[in-house]
Amino acid sequence: MKKKIFISLVFLITLQVLNSQNIFIYHPNGEKEYFVETDSLFQIKFLKEPDISLKNQLNLFSDIKNEQRTPARIVVKFNREEERTLSMLRSNKSIKYINQSLKNNKGSILIPTDKIMVKIKSGNSLSGILQKLNISYESFRKLGSEANSFLITLLDGNSITIANKLFESGFFEISQPSFTSFEGIQNPFYPNQWGLNNTGQNNGTSGIDINAPEVWSITRGDNNIRIAVIDQGVDLSHPDLANNLLLGFDATDGTVGGANGNCTGNDAHGTCCAGIIGSVNNTIGTIGVAPHCGIIPIRVTYTQNGREIWDDDWTVSAMYHAWAVSNADVVSCSWRQNHVIPLLDAEINNALTQGRQGRGCIVIFAAGNFNSSISYPANSNPSILAIGAMSQCGERKRSSSNVLETNPGVSADPLGVSCDEEKWWGSNFGSQLDIVAPGVKIYTTDIHGNAGYNPPQQGSDISNRDYTSLFNGTSAATPHVAGVAALMLSVRPDLTGQQVRDIIEQTAQKVGGYPYFTTSGRPNGTWHQEMGYGLVDAYAAVKAVAPRISGPSTICDQGTYAITNFPKGASVSWRIIGLNIVSGQGTPSITLARSPNSSGFLAVVQAYITVGRNSIIRLNKDGVFIGTQVPNVLLCPVDPQAPGTVGSAVSYGYTGMNYWLYAKGESTNPSDYRWKIYPDEPFTLPQVFTGKKISFSRSEPGNYTVSLQYNGECGWSREEFSIIEIVGGRSINLVPNPASNIVTVSLTDRQPENLDVPVSLTNITGSYLIQLWSPLGLVKQVTTDKAKYQLDLSGVTSGFYYVHVIKDRKTYRQQLVVK
Repeated sequence: MKKKIFISLVFLITLQVLNSQNIFIYHPNGEKEYFVETDSLFQIKFLKEPDISLKNQLNLFSDIKNEQRTPARIVVKFNREEERTLSMLRSNKSIKYINQSLKNNKGSILIPTDKIMVKIKSGNSLSGILQKLNISYESFRKLGSEANSFLITLLDGNSITIANKLFESGFFEISQPSFTSFEGIQNPFYPNQWGLNNTGQNNGTSGIDINAPEVWSITRGDNNIRIAVIDQGVDLSHPDLANNLLLGFDATDGTVGGANGNCTGNDAHGTCCAGIIGSVNNTIGTIGVAPHCGIIPIRVTYTQNGREIWDDDWTVSAMYHAWAVSNADVVSCSWRQNHVIPLLDAEINNALTQGRQGRGCIVIFAAGNFNSSISYPANSNPSILAIGAMSQCGERKRSSSNVLETNPGVSADPLGVSCDEEKWWGSNFGSQLDIVAPGVKIYTTDIHGNAGYNPPQQGSDISNRDYTSLFNGTSAATPHVAGVAALMLSVRPDLTGQQVRDIIEQTAQKVGGYPYFTTSGRPNGTWHQEMGYGLVDAYAAVKAVAPRISGPSTICDQGTYAITNFPKGASVSWRIIGLNIVSGQGTPSITLARSPNSSGFLAVVQAYITVGRNSIIRLNKDGVFIGTQVPNVLLCPVDPQAPGTVGSAVSYGYTGMNYWLYAKGESTNPSDYRWKIYPDEPFTLPQVFTGKKISFSRSEPGNYTVSLQYNGECGWSREEFSIIEIVGGRSINLVPNPASNIVTVSLTDRQPENLDVPVSLTNITGSYLIQLWSPLGLVKQVTTDKAKYQLDLSGVTSGFYYVHVIKDRKTYRQQLVVK
């Protein structure tokens, strides 16, 4: 049955906002299933056909999920920089709700809708329960074959909160939101990758991670950016790596396989490192920090008879090939040497200074796993990023205080083992440590099949032997940082190696409760010998360098927009909708002007930057509004400016009751608000009011037209129309209203509130006459016996009209605005 219809063009457009620490639904047994918010995806449901302002704004988002597009709703991708756009869309009169995507503990991406699936306990009436609990809703109907099962459609998108309230009332066996679900980060081991997104896995500290989901709202990498993994080689046919692997190199003597950087035997170390950097987001296993970047596998060692074989010249050849032959941007080295190799030092220096056409490679080395000072070569050059390992609790990875529990050569730690309980090793530290990253219990790629680390010689691992859950050490920490460097270069390939290193250090997170101090020789912020500058922050580092458009959010006459962090040597092309280009096309700064008589909608301001190896970066300017924006209008049952009542609103009204129409504008000057309330009598002049709030009541049911003009930043806005529904007996529904080509007309009765009927409204049957009247007289009429009739408005000029429905010698009328 229909309880409270929501056909207003304004009022409450709901964004489902929940405490991210307390998002849950109830299962029938009373257990709670928890969710966390994801930043990038939002579902938008429309009340009516989007206007030009909304269409322009949605054109900004090429990443609309087409498989989730319906006439009534779409799923779009936003990022943190587009909050103004979200705010604008929330107040758009075509939108019913905007709901943010959630992720469950299985990694599934779900978005709550405006619907709730319920099963009531026997002996109860659904309408009676909803009335008792004061739950506003649009309609409900029978759902499926289960007795007492219904689908409730709400007036907004707040389905999680309402579903939980219903379940907690004790009247329901089942009460759950109806979610929209689709593929997101669906790799089965992603929920276990605490280094990317720490939700408390392994008894860790929630939030202590590199902020990977946050940075992915900006970029997941560019396949023009190349990361060399110098290691034991990489499994070239691994399903999570093969699509990202570039032509590799074997720097060893070649006597034990290794062509193109392939690994042999159980040499899985390089495969693990490569997976942390660039495992593909393909729903198979894990996901890497930079899943869209390319990986160059370079084999520098192999295992024979249980021992790793290293020749000094192999390390020199490997480093040379990485920067000079393969043109790597980032060089990731999760290994050490036990003696100095001068030609390796020279080659590292050449990579740092001559690589990337003189901009310098970012060379990253593991600090070592002996719970002592930094190992060589990480300590050999101050321009190398030396990486330590951190536990899931945000502390330096420490070894046991009992030397008998440590590996040979590992120093016992007086503070004892860190929270990971891996007693046998500890992360190196000291004056040459730069950054820390996740380094224990890391899920990543293993050699596919039974080779590699999984199955382990002792203990147990996950059942899928193409992956391991036990990779650790500064070896695991190093590729996390390599992936972050690659993401930075994906949005700014013009950066020098030194700039990348500085920004990684400057944006690091000060975790673990350590006393970080200003330290001589450490210019990029506070530092501590056990944590360096802190935990690498992918989001902060990329955001610090990413290009973005700056400029006004409102255009009255004209405005200038400039690209900050514009890459050197890049070219740019601007895409503008709704504004005229005055000057600057093809440059980082453009001046735009408002077209005559254009006002009241959002413009599109986009820039396409081409840089580096044909890399294209697309930028959006969030929420550019042309002219003065009309404030959102609320229908309030009490004085909205009384203490504690601002924002309290309803989406319909009752006959005989007084309400307030309240404009949520910034101005406190009453003369800046011009209201018109159009009477229900055909073609009589409207009542005119001023003020931020005005009183409103009606004795007859129907849909009443209200308009508002606002004197804001750019002067007077255009007139915006709203339809207010007053609940009463028989009435006309006109959808949409305002209309342009076709309007659907229906005459309906409301059901008694104690009947649980599976329809929204009872339609009046039998023939009736529909007429369209203008101020000059009858425009058209038609006789029909259809429950709903689509009235053709072709050839009808813009303006105010009245629709008359004549039934049983009674006339029912409703005002119609034709656009």
